[in-house]
Amino acid sequence: SMMNTKDIEAFAKPTLEAEKILTQSAEKLGLSPRAYHRVKRLARTNDVFDNFSVITTKQILEEI
Repeated sequence: SMMNTKDIEAFAKPTLEAEKILTQSAEKLGLSPRAYHRVKRLARTNDVFDNFSVITTKQILEEI
């Protein structure tokens, strides 16, 4: 099933560095809130496949 914004915030925990990079990138690129959460959702998908317990900076950068 599709993750909604609430699910993403609950289950897609990026590292502090990854969150900082995502926020800075979103501001610089002018990402909408929807696009911001989409990046997190896609990174979370990679997180599951890579067997990580958190979203890493690498995963965020791959999705941006």
